[in-house]
Amino acid sequence: MERRTDINTNSKNDKSVVEMLPKLSEHELTKATHEDCIAWVSSIVNQPVGDIWLHDDDEENSTFNLFQTISRDTIRCIRAFDHESSYWFISMMQASCTAAGITLEVGPYTVISSTDEFISFLQKEIEEQTGLGLHSDHDEELFKEWA
Repeated sequence: MERRTDINTNSKNDKSVVEMLPKLSEHELTKATHEDCIAWVSSIVNQPVGDIWLHDDDEENSTFNLFQTISRDTIRCIRAFDHESSYWFISMMQASCTAAGITLEVGPYTVISSTDEFISFLQKEIEEQTGLGLHSDHDEELFKEWA
C-alpha cells in the first residue's frame, strides 16, 4: 500500500487545514498557554497510544474535532469540521501543545468534514434515538453555531 503524501484540503477553497488556522490574538495566546491548558494537553499524551479524544466539552464550545495520541510527545488531529470554531480550536490546541513541548500534527492526516453532513447526521440520530423528528420552531437554535 502506498503512503499518501498529499495535503487534505478544504473542498470549498482548496486550502489545507494549516492554511485555514486563524492567528490567535494576544489574549487567546495567553489563555492557550496557561498552565491549566498545558496540563490538559499533557494529559492527552499520557493516554494509551492510539487513544482517540473527541472535543465535546459542552453544548456551546464543542467542535467535535477528533485527536489521537500518537506518542508521549505527539498528538494528531484526525478530523476537523469545515467551520471557523473547529479551526480556531486547533489553533488554540497548537499553542498549548507548543508551550508543553508537544507536537500537534495537522495536515495530511486531518480529514475535513462537512458541517452540513454532520448536522444531517445529528438530526437523524436524534430522530432514531427519540422517535421524534426535529420539527419545532426552536430546531435551528440547536445547530445555529454550525449552520
